Amino acid sequence: MSQLQSAETSAGPLGLIIIIGVVVVLVFTFWRSMRHRASAARVRSGPLFGGSTTARAPGSAATIADGGQVPAQELRGALGVRGETDQDADAEDAGTGAMLGLRYHRFRHNGSGLWDPTVYDGTRNGHQVFIRLGRNAAVRGPGINARRLRHLSAVRVAVSPFELVAADGRLKPKTPVPPAVDALLAQLAPSPDVWRDLRVVAGPAGLVASRAYAQDWVSGWIYDLWLLERLAAVLHGAPLPPEALGREWTPPYGMGDWAPSIGAALSGT
Repeated sequence: MSQLQSAETSAGPLGLIIIIGVVVVLVFTFWRSMRHRASAARVRSGPLFGGSTTARAPGSAATIADGGQVPAQELRGALGVRGETDQDADAEDAGTGAMLGLRYHRFRHNGSGLWDPTVYDGTRNGHQVFIRLGRNAAVRGPGINARRLRHLSAVRVAVSPFELVAADGRLKPKTPVPPAVDALLAQLAPSPDVWRDLRVVAGPAGLVASRAYAQDWVSGWIYDLWLLERLAAVLHGAPLPPEALGREWTPPYGMGDWAPSIGAALSGT
Protein backbone atom coordinates (compact mmCIF):
# COMPACT_ATOMS: atom_id res chain seq x y z
CA MET A 1 0.00 0.00 0.00
CA SER A 2 2.83 2.41 0.88
CA GLN A 3 4.47 1.78 -2.51
CA LEU A 4 1.20 2.57 -4.31
CA GLN A 5 0.77 5.78 -2.32
CA SER A 6 4.36 6.75 -3.13
CA ALA A 7 3.79 6.17 -6.86
CA GLU A 8 0.60 8.25 -6.79
CA THR A 9 2.39 11.03 -4.93
CA SER A 10 5.26 11.17 -7.47
CA ALA A 11 2.87 10.95 -10.43
CA GLY A 12 0.97 14.03 -9.29
CA PRO A 13 3.73 16.63 -9.82
CA LEU A 14 4.90 14.90 -13.00
CA GLY A 15 1.41 15.00 -14.47
CA LEU A 16 1.08 18.67 -13.56
CA ILE A 17 4.40 19.45 -15.27
CA ILE A 18 3.27 17.63 -18.43
CA ILE A 19 -0.04 19.53 -18.47
CA ILE A 20 1.73 22.87 -17.99
CA GLY A 21 4.18 21.99 -20.77
CA VAL A 22 1.38 21.13 -23.20
CA VAL A 23 -0.47 24.36 -22.35
CA VAL A 24 2.70 26.43 -22.90
CA VAL A 25 3.29 24.80 -26.30
CA LEU A 26 -0.33 25.39 -27.36
CA VAL A 27 -0.26 29.02 -26.24
CA PHE A 28 3.07 29.63 -28.00
CA THR A 29 1.81 27.98 -31.20
CA PHE A 30 -1.38 30.06 -31.16
CA TRP A 31 0.56 33.27 -30.47
CA ARG A 32 3.00 32.57 -33.29
CA SER A 33 0.18 31.71 -35.68
CA MET A 34 -1.63 34.98 -34.92
CA ARG A 35 1.61 36.93 -35.27
CA HIS A 36 2.31 35.36 -38.67
CA ARG A 37 -1.25 36.08 -39.76
CA ALA A 38 -0.94 39.75 -38.77
CA SER A 39 2.41 39.99 -40.56
CA ALA A 40 0.96 38.50 -43.74
CA ALA A 41 -1.99 40.90 -43.65
CA ARG A 42 0.32 43.90 -43.16
CA VAL A 43 2.61 42.96 -46.06
CA ARG A 44 -0.25 42.11 -48.41
CA SER A 45 -1.76 45.54 -47.87
CA GLY A 46 1.63 47.23 -48.29
CA PRO A 47 3.42 48.73 -51.31
CA LEU A 48 5.66 45.74 -52.10
CA PHE A 49 3.00 43.08 -52.44
CA GLY A 50 1.82 42.40 -55.96
CA GLY A 51 2.28 45.09 -58.57
CA SER A 52 2.09 44.61 -62.33
CA THR A 53 4.62 42.76 -64.47
CA THR A 54 3.92 45.27 -67.25
CA ALA A 55 4.79 48.35 -65.17
CA ARG A 56 8.39 48.24 -66.45
CA ALA A 57 9.84 47.07 -69.72
CA PRO A 58 11.39 43.59 -69.87
CA GLY A 59 15.15 43.77 -69.43
CA SER A 60 15.06 47.03 -67.46
CA ALA A 61 16.12 45.57 -64.10
CA ALA A 62 19.69 46.86 -64.56
CA THR A 63 18.36 50.42 -64.34
CA ILE A 64 16.82 49.83 -60.89
CA ALA A 65 19.10 51.24 -58.21
CA ASP A 66 17.19 49.80 -55.24
CA GLY A 67 15.23 46.65 -55.97
CA GLY A 68 14.05 46.40 -52.37
CA GLN A 69 11.70 49.35 -52.93
CA VAL A 70 10.01 47.92 -56.04
CA PRO A 71 6.82 45.80 -55.85
CA ALA A 72 7.59 42.12 -56.34
CA GLN A 73 5.71 41.53 -59.58
CA GLU A 74 6.91 44.81 -61.06
CA LEU A 75 10.48 43.70 -60.36
CA ARG A 76 9.75 40.31 -61.91
CA GLY A 77 8.58 42.05 -65.08
CA ALA A 78 11.75 44.15 -65.20
CA LEU A 79 13.89 41.02 -64.76
CA GLY A 80 12.12 39.36 -67.67
CA VAL A 81 13.78 38.90 -71.03
CA ARG A 82 10.32 38.98 -72.62
CA GLY A 83 6.75 39.68 -71.62
CA GLU A 84 4.75 37.10 -69.69
CA THR A 85 2.52 34.78 -71.72
CA ASP A 86 1.38 31.82 -69.65
CA GLN A 87 -1.01 29.66 -71.64
CA ASP A 88 -0.79 26.77 -69.18
CA ALA A 89 -4.34 25.46 -68.80
CA ASP A 90 -3.85 24.42 -65.17
CA ALA A 91 -2.82 27.98 -64.20
CA GLU A 92 0.61 26.90 -62.95
CA ASP A 93 3.32 29.54 -62.95
CA ALA A 94 5.13 28.02 -65.91
CA GLY A 95 5.14 31.41 -67.62
CA THR A 96 7.66 32.78 -65.11
CA GLY A 97 10.39 30.53 -66.49
CA ALA A 98 9.81 31.62 -70.09
CA MET A 99 9.56 35.22 -68.98
CA LEU A 100 12.94 35.02 -67.25
CA GLY A 101 14.51 33.00 -70.05
CA LEU A 102 14.81 29.94 -67.83
CA ARG A 103 13.60 26.35 -67.94
CA TYR A 104 10.78 25.47 -65.59
CA HIS A 105 10.92 22.20 -63.63
CA ARG A 106 7.56 21.81 -61.93
CA PHE A 107 7.34 20.55 -58.35
CA ARG A 108 6.59 16.85 -58.32
CA HIS A 109 6.02 13.87 -56.08
CA ASN A 110 9.17 11.75 -56.14
CA GLY A 111 7.55 8.46 -55.10
CA SER A 112 9.06 8.32 -51.63
CA GLY A 113 6.42 10.34 -49.84
CA LEU A 114 8.26 13.63 -50.52
CA TRP A 115 7.84 16.46 -53.00
CA ASP A 116 10.65 17.80 -55.17
CA PRO A 117 10.60 21.62 -55.28
CA THR A 118 10.09 23.88 -58.26
CA VAL A 119 13.34 24.70 -60.07
CA TYR A 120 14.17 27.34 -62.68
CA ASP A 121 17.51 27.11 -64.48
CA GLY A 122 19.27 28.14 -67.65
CA THR A 123 21.29 31.00 -69.10
CA ARG A 124 20.35 34.67 -69.08
CA ASN A 125 22.41 37.82 -69.55
CA GLY A 126 25.38 35.67 -70.50
CA HIS A 127 25.56 33.65 -67.27
CA GLN A 128 23.88 30.57 -65.84
CA VAL A 129 21.15 30.97 -63.23
CA PHE A 130 19.69 28.41 -60.83
CA ILE A 131 16.66 28.98 -58.60
CA ARG A 132 15.22 26.36 -56.25
CA LEU A 133 11.99 27.17 -54.46
CA GLY A 134 12.15 24.89 -51.46
CA ARG A 135 14.40 22.09 -50.22
CA ASN A 136 15.21 18.81 -51.92
CA ALA A 137 15.70 17.07 -48.57
CA ALA A 138 12.88 16.28 -46.16
CA VAL A 139 12.26 18.59 -43.22
CA ARG A 140 11.01 16.43 -40.39
CA GLY A 141 9.65 17.55 -37.06
CA PRO A 142 7.59 20.60 -36.07
CA GLY A 143 8.52 24.09 -35.01
CA ILE A 144 12.12 25.16 -35.24
CA ASN A 145 12.98 22.61 -37.93
CA ALA A 146 11.08 24.85 -40.35
CA ARG A 147 14.25 26.95 -40.40
CA ARG A 148 15.53 24.43 -42.94
CA LEU A 149 12.87 25.39 -45.48
CA ARG A 150 14.90 27.65 -47.80
CA HIS A 151 14.73 29.20 -51.26
CA LEU A 152 18.06 29.20 -53.06
CA SER A 153 19.26 31.36 -55.97
CA ALA A 154 22.62 31.20 -57.75
CA VAL A 155 24.28 33.26 -60.49
CA ARG A 156 27.31 31.49 -61.94
CA VAL A 157 29.94 34.18 -62.34
CA ALA A 158 33.37 34.30 -60.67
CA VAL A 159 33.87 37.18 -58.22
CA SER A 160 36.02 38.03 -55.20
CA PRO A 161 35.03 36.16 -52.01
CA PHE A 162 32.73 37.90 -49.53
CA GLU A 163 29.58 37.27 -47.52
CA LEU A 164 26.47 39.32 -46.75
CA VAL A 165 23.69 38.81 -44.22
CA ALA A 166 20.34 40.51 -43.70
CA ALA A 167 19.85 42.38 -40.42
CA ASP A 168 17.48 45.17 -39.41
CA GLY A 169 16.03 45.36 -42.90
CA ARG A 170 19.41 45.90 -44.54
CA LEU A 171 22.11 43.84 -46.19
CA LYS A 172 25.33 44.01 -44.20
CA PRO A 173 28.82 42.64 -44.89
CA LYS A 174 29.79 39.69 -42.74
CA THR A 175 33.28 39.74 -44.26
CA PRO A 176 35.20 42.54 -46.01
CA VAL A 177 33.62 43.39 -49.37
CA PRO A 178 34.95 45.05 -52.53
CA PRO A 179 34.34 48.83 -52.81
CA ALA A 180 31.79 48.27 -55.59
CA VAL A 181 29.69 46.13 -53.22
CA ASP A 182 29.93 48.78 -50.48
CA ALA A 183 28.69 51.36 -52.96
CA LEU A 184 25.78 49.14 -54.01
CA LEU A 185 24.72 48.43 -50.43
CA ALA A 186 24.81 52.15 -49.64
CA GLN A 187 22.10 52.70 -52.28
CA LEU A 188 19.70 50.23 -50.64
CA ALA A 189 17.19 51.77 -48.25
CA PRO A 190 15.93 49.64 -45.35
CA SER A 191 13.34 47.10 -46.49
CA PRO A 192 12.54 44.72 -43.60
CA ASP A 193 10.08 42.61 -45.61
CA VAL A 194 12.64 42.01 -48.37
CA TRP A 195 16.04 41.88 -46.68
CA ARG A 196 15.29 39.37 -43.94
CA ASP A 197 16.61 35.93 -43.00
CA LEU A 198 18.95 36.01 -46.00
CA ARG A 199 22.55 34.91 -46.48
CA VAL A 200 24.63 35.65 -49.58
CA VAL A 201 27.97 33.97 -50.28
CA ALA A 202 30.17 35.03 -53.20
CA GLY A 203 33.42 33.75 -54.61
CA PRO A 204 35.13 32.06 -57.55
CA ALA A 205 32.32 29.45 -57.75
CA GLY A 206 29.60 32.07 -58.16
CA LEU A 207 27.07 34.09 -56.15
CA VAL A 208 24.55 32.19 -54.01
CA ALA A 209 21.66 33.42 -51.85
CA SER A 210 19.71 31.36 -49.32
CA ARG A 211 16.43 32.78 -48.01
CA ALA A 212 13.90 31.54 -45.46
CA TYR A 213 10.66 30.17 -46.88
CA ALA A 214 8.62 30.90 -43.76
CA GLN A 215 6.89 34.30 -43.73
CA ASP A 216 8.22 35.19 -47.18
CA TRP A 217 5.13 37.11 -48.24
CA VAL A 218 6.81 39.06 -51.09
CA SER A 219 8.31 36.23 -53.20
CA GLY A 220 11.75 37.13 -51.92
CA TRP A 221 13.60 35.00 -54.48
CA ILE A 222 12.69 37.65 -57.09
CA TYR A 223 14.67 40.21 -55.07
CA ASP A 224 17.52 37.72 -54.64
CA LEU A 225 17.81 37.28 -58.41
CA TRP A 226 17.90 41.06 -58.88
CA LEU A 227 20.54 41.38 -56.15
CA LEU A 228 22.82 38.62 -57.42
CA GLU A 229 22.72 39.87 -61.00
CA ARG A 230 23.33 43.41 -59.79
CA LEU A 231 26.34 42.23 -57.78
CA ALA A 232 27.62 40.30 -60.80
CA ALA A 233 27.34 43.45 -62.92
CA VAL A 234 29.09 45.88 -60.56
CA LEU A 235 31.87 43.35 -59.92
CA HIS A 236 32.24 42.55 -63.65
CA GLY A 237 32.01 38.86 -62.79
CA ALA A 238 33.28 36.46 -65.41
CA PRO A 239 30.71 33.82 -66.44
CA LEU A 240 31.74 30.34 -65.33
CA PRO A 241 31.93 27.46 -67.81
CA PRO A 242 28.43 26.01 -68.26
CA GLU A 243 27.43 23.03 -66.14
CA ALA A 244 24.45 20.70 -66.27
CA LEU A 245 21.98 22.21 -63.82
CA GLY A 246 18.56 20.76 -62.98
CA ARG A 247 17.38 19.30 -59.70
CA GLU A 248 20.56 17.34 -59.08
CA TRP A 249 22.92 20.30 -59.39
CA THR A 250 24.94 20.95 -56.22
CA PRO A 251 25.17 24.64 -55.26
CA PRO A 252 28.66 25.77 -54.14
CA TYR A 253 29.85 26.62 -50.63
CA GLY A 254 27.53 24.00 -49.10
CA MET A 255 24.62 26.42 -49.51
CA GLY A 256 22.28 23.79 -50.93
CA ASP A 257 21.88 22.21 -47.49
CA TRP A 258 22.69 25.20 -45.31
CA ALA A 259 20.27 26.52 -42.71
CA PRO A 260 20.74 28.76 -39.66
CA SER A 261 21.48 27.05 -36.38
CA ILE A 262 18.71 26.56 -33.88
CA GLY A 263 20.26 29.23 -31.67
CA ALA A 264 20.41 31.72 -34.53
CA ALA A 265 16.83 30.93 -35.54
CA LEU A 266 15.57 31.46 -31.98
CA SER A 267 17.48 34.72 -31.60
CA GLY A 268 16.48 35.97 -35.04
CA THR A 269 20.09 36.47 -36.16
